[in-house]
Amino acid sequence: MLITRGRWNASRAFASYLDDHPELYQGGSVLELGAGGALPGIVAAKNGARTVVLTDYPDAALIDNILHNVRANIPEGDRGGVHVEGYIWGHPVEPLLRFLPDDVEEKAFDLIILSDLIFNHSQHDAMLKSCDVALSQRRGTDGTDASGKKSPSAPCLLVFYTHHRPHLAHRDMAFFTKAQERGWHCEEILTRKYPPMFPEDPGEEEVRATVHVQCAQAEPALTSSCTKQPHSNTSHLAKYTARKTYQPELRDFRDMPLLRQIQPGDVLGVDELRLHGPVLYRRAK
Repeated sequence: MLITRGRWNASRAFASYLDDHPELYQGGSVLELGAGGALPGIVAAKNGARTVVLTDYPDAALIDNILHNVRANIPEGDRGGVHVEGYIWGHPVEPLLRFLPDDVEEKAFDLIILSDLIFNHSQHDAMLKSCDVALSQRRGTDGTDASGKKSPSAPCLLVFYTHHRPHLAHRDMAFFTKAQERGWHCEEILTRKYPPMFPEDPGEEEVRATVHVQCAQAEPALTSSCTKQPHSNTSHLAKYTARKTYQPELRDFRDMPLLRQIQPGDVLGVDELRLHGPVLYRRAK
């Protein structure tokens, strides 16, 4: 069933990373899948993304919650490029591409956000299918375009995740195995530590407390536009959470009912637990 908890650790880490690296999306287009409270996407919108499309399962309560957070955090005059849409992973992306400006060369997104989604093991193929067709194929440039506007970095897919069920970590990582089979290449980015989201759950606390970060780009030959950071928790989150414009106004899901059932994953035996750092995936030509 849908998990209707408040701000997830991955979204907090995601928001801080986007806040620190606006070069990934300023002047470009951002798609957030499974947005929940939409914290990362809202940060991107406030920091200069031209178009931001926030999506989640097309349930009225979920979509209304995203709309509430957008209205609470983004002034009315700045919402022209922010769109909220119900979307099921793996379905055609044309309804999302229609929000992109008409003057862009390619109807595709410069940055796709996946925040703590890969524990949905049965949905890996669907997520990858959507990302594969929605991410721009253009080459990234640093600097400005012919009109003098800042050009976004190379298109990328950012994946932040935690192994909430350590005994199923290998199932989480199957997402990236499938991505490799589709031609994506990998590079480590960063990890962050937080108190576990579900402290009463079983499994090694160190594993459940770690947020991993991964990123995906369209041109293997290009240097990664995602910035590597040391693998330790730093005070940059304190800088972020002190801002009143984002996190304090986000309504969480604690009082919302469970909404629907999703297809459960297969029951698996115990496998070797492999602790993977974040990786950068690039799509091969």
